[in-house]
Amino acid sequence: MNIDAGDYERVTFEKDQPLFIEGGSIDYFYIIVSGRVRIIKESSGRVLSLALLGDKAFVGEAAVFGDVGKRIASAVAETSTELIRIPAGDIKKVLSVTPEWVRNIMKTLSQRLQHTNDIIAEHKIKDETGGTYNYLSEEEEAHYLKILKI
Repeated sequence: MNIDAGDYERVTFEKDQPLFIEGGSIDYFYIIVSGRVRIIKESSGRVLSLALLGDKAFVGEAAVFGDVGKRIASAVAETSTELIRIPAGDIKKVLSVTPEWVRNIMKTLSQRLQHTNDIIAEHKIKDETGGTYNYLSEEEEAHYLKILKI
């Protein structure tokens, strides 16, 4: 199977448009061509920013590789963002011909990422720059809650 990203659809999400919502179905995996995407997670009725991703970053890998059955966080375009959209089924086809031990490593890493995200949400752990993964301000939180209709 050819997995050249050039074979896949390029899509644009406008500022504040959700790519997917936490708990939603896993339809696509994305690669950011240009722009920024914020990864957010609901925790105890609040909204926590987990990451702000830019060019060449992957979005949606935890759910696709982890085989969890649903999205573990939400992703929202912070700017007009161009992405390569790869159907999750195509990723699963590639994985089906990958040795089982490699699939198990990917699944384990994805599960660990999900667990780490849960710990970050619960304890507001510091990131690599010394900043803290904080709950958003009330204004930012209201903005994202409106976008995501949580």
